[in-house]
Amino acid sequence: WSLDHLPIIPAQWRVEVKPKTVAQFKIIKHLLSEAATVVIATDADREGEMIARELLELCNYRGSVERLWLSALNEASIRKALLSLKSSQETFPLYQSALARSRADWLFGMNLSRLFTLLGRRAGYDGVLSVGRV
Repeated sequence: WSLDHLPIIPAQWRVEVKPKTVAQFKIIKHLLSEAATVVIATDADREGEMIARELLELCNYRGSVERLWLSALNEASIRKALLSLKSSQETFPLYQSALARSRADWLFGMNLSRLFTLLGRRAGYDGVLSVGRV
């Protein structure tokens, strides 16, 4: 590590499928290639939105997208949510928010961990100093 290499800012952000999930990813990609409409049914929060939308992007899905928004998992709540699907535009800001948070966490963690570790070494500390939001 060197101060000369900081800050580290990716020219392009990449998402990769983990080797142990490649088989499942291929199944989902195939199913998406045949779908005209997708209903996102992940957790009703920004992280759930990001997981679904990153998957759709990774699979190059370009069809219609709607959002199931559940506040509870009882039958009445599920029926109500199924009858009032949200448009993908309505929940897209949640994806943008999650993506910004994720990238900011990575940038701060990667850069500040290296910076603090290098400064710590100058002061005689031999370990790695991890810096991050979580």
